[in-house]
Formats: sequence, structure tokens, C-alpha cells
Amino acid sequence: MRRWIRLAAKHIQIYACGACSRARGVTEVDLNNYGAKFGNPTIFVSLVEWADRVITE
Repeated sequence: MRRWIRLAAKHIQIYACGACSRARGVTEVDLNNYGAKFGNPTIFVSLVEWADRVITE
């Protein structure tokens, strides 16, 4: 969670896997404390596509 604090301080959007978070007992309230949100497959796929363009261009 310390990394989340540093990212949040830089105003970087943080997405957490909903299923993974719930399995570890992380709630939406916990995420809100760090400015994070639950992601979904659509968001994660779009982030991977964006990252691929950045790396290959």
C-alpha cells in the first residue's frame, strides 16, 4: 500500500482488480483512501493497449 500513497501523491490513477481485492479483503473504502478505484476487464484491456502503443511507437 505504500506504493499507492506515492502514486496517489503524484495524481496517478490507480485501478485495482476487483476480484483480487475482494479475495484479500480490500474494500472500496480502502481504495478510496488512496484515490484508487476498482477496475474491470474493459479498463485493463484499454490500459494494456495504450501501453503497447507507447512502447512500440
